Amino acid sequence: MPYRPNLDYFLAITAHMNITKAAQELHISQQSLSTYLKRLEDFYHVLLFYRRPKLSLTPEGQILKETAEQIEVLYSNLDDRLNRSHEKQRKLHLGYSSHVSGQLLDFIASVMPRFHELYPDLKIQTTIEPSSTLESMLLAGQLDFYITHHYRSLPSLQTVSLIRGPMYAAVSACTIESFFPDSSAACVASWRHGIELKEFSSIPWIAFPSPSKGRRQMDHYAASNHFSWNIISENSNMEFNMKLCLSGIGFTLTDFSFVKNYEGHTQLYFFPIAAPSLGLPVLAVRRSSDPCFSEQYKEDLWNTMISMGE
Repeated sequence: MPYRPNLDYFLAITAHMNITKAAQELHISQQSLSTYLKRLEDFYHVLLFYRRPKLSLTPEGQILKETAEQIEVLYSNLDDRLNRSHEKQRKLHLGYSSHVSGQLLDFIASVMPRFHELYPDLKIQTTIEPSSTLESMLLAGQLDFYITHHYRSLPSLQTVSLIRGPMYAAVSACTIESFFPDSSAACVASWRHGIELKEFSSIPWIAFPSPSKGRRQMDHYAASNHFSWNIISENSNMEFNMKLCLSGIGFTLTDFSFVKNYEGHTQLYFFPIAAPSLGLPVLAVRRSSDPCFSEQYKEDLWNTMISMGE
């Protein structure tokens, strides 16, 4: 079998589309990387990159890039399978989104003890990353599955909605008194039964980041009611948003776990949202066709997690 050149450096170049930046990442000189690229093109007898007006892949370069990425996945799967073949202990690599809500954390905390009841020798490795990173890791075979609020619909992924909890509008007492000075008590009494968020159209909103499903729902609701949100901050971290809310700069949206956490706080109100119809889903994601799930215990854990969410 003829020697095949290593394609790691080639993939680094395609990631940056810049020889200098790729060389810096690889901790080698620009000249060494340029020499590597010339030898790679000589080996395959094709031009892999157009050099002008800026570095870009040729059709042959695109073919090599796609093939190299497939080879990376195969090697990753090979490493995973070899590791599993000589290790008797059951292992699960579970990811969950760094953009977490209390609801998502509560669900993960309830799932893990159940996993250990089924398989006491199970070792669970957890990874906390943004959903986009978890998706890439899952597709590369580096995760068994992950739990998140956000996902992309891809044929290669299977996604199951585990739970969808109600959402609440959180607002401080001082904010209500500032924006509704003549009717604050009556408003609070009415909103305890449910609030239509158009009533908060004048209050600054500590918002979901854009784009997100919740943000799209809120923007559609505002457009349907002929107003625009006064967005004062965008953040996916609910704990941080709650602190901003307590400071009196605006209102935010949260799930029931934060209602429980702040129960008894006299300067903060939580009103169930009557309109628009919102719910923050907790989703489980795995690869549609995954050789890892030929191991029965992983299939059992997946099914257990789904049953707990139903």
